[in-house]
Amino acid sequence: MRHALLAICVLSALPLFAQQPPQPSKLQLSVFATNLSYTESRATGSRVHGDLGAALEYRWSRQWALELQVTSVQYTGALVIDQNGGFVIDRIERRAYPLDLLAHYRFDNASRWQPFIGAGVHYLRSPYAGAADTAGVEVDGGVHLMITPSLSLRMDAKQQLLRNDGNLESGVKGSIGFGWKF
Repeated sequence: MRHALLAICVLSALPLFAQQPPQPSKLQLSVFATNLSYTESRATGSRVHGDLGAALEYRWSRQWALELQVTSVQYTGALVIDQNGGFVIDRIERRAYPLDLLAHYRFDNASRWQPFIGAGVHYLRSPYAGAADTAGVEVDGGVHLMITPSLSLRMDAKQQLLRNDGNLESGVKGSIGFGWKF
């Protein structure tokens, strides 16, 4: 009799364990394009310009996450000081890789739209010799449109609030890309 009662208890408890919600993915990898622009001229034709980046996000709870971003940004300069102390107008292109470390708060809802806000730090090693590196505080916000439970379309924007050199970067930097939870 005890064995039958134990078997009935175990069999009736199995559906309760099967109904547990799946654990959310803790890691998300995103790739994105930022600083997008479009130019058109008769001499060179039309071109889309932009920078590419990647982000790795770790979610330690349903609402809170920590994200590390790196972006490949091209900077263009137009002035050079020659060896005699004179100025030479020349086009200088350099590539830099700014880092952003952001804490995100995700608004929990049942829709496919998953909005978030965040704040963190930005670091840029100067692409030009002799120029100072910059660091600062920034805020961001955006949304993930869930295409599938693992794949999302990511749209966000960042604004630097304070830099260590006393200057502010102008404007809000928007980006668009895809995120994959694994």
